[in-house]
Amino acid sequence: MKEKVYKILAINPGSTSTKLSVFENKKEIMQEVIRHDKNLINKFNIITEQKDMRKEYIYKFLKNNKCEITTIDAVVGRGGMIKPIESGTYEINESMIKDLNNSKASLHASSLGGLIASEIGKEHGIPSFIVDLSLIHISEPTRLLSISYAVFCLKKKKKKKKKK
Repeated sequence: MKEKVYKILAINPGSTSTKLSVFENKKEIMQEVIRHDKNLINKFNIITEQKDMRKEYIYKFLKNNKCEITTIDAVVGRGGMIKPIESGTYEINESMIKDLNNSKASLHASSLGGLIASEIGKEHGIPSFIVDLSLIHISEPTRLLSISYAVFCLKKKKKKKKKK
């Protein structure tokens, strides 16, 4: 039997850029680094206010690459400033969203990864994850371990739904 192919949108916000990739399981099929004009970035009082602007760029990236959001099985965002957890991939929950929206988290662009992934997931009914990158950088080859884990989580979630 042929293995199910999961399409995963990966979001890695930085201080002046947003790195985006779409994977089919472990294989990266498209990627782009969006550079944000510093003058535009400086108009925002805190980093979390950039969420909607960056989300628009993500939808534009998908559209430009003829990738329908309905074909995405999961969204993975770079972790952010949340309460300490072991490095890894986690499904986003309300406690994490609260942490990502707190005043300290709003000082670091990585907090946008989980916030944007969560919003996109909720808007389109797809699972959203964060990758806590204590030791991993999502733009490095090791990011595949976290993408692979997201695929594993999706498979596990699908099996649970079938059992119900």
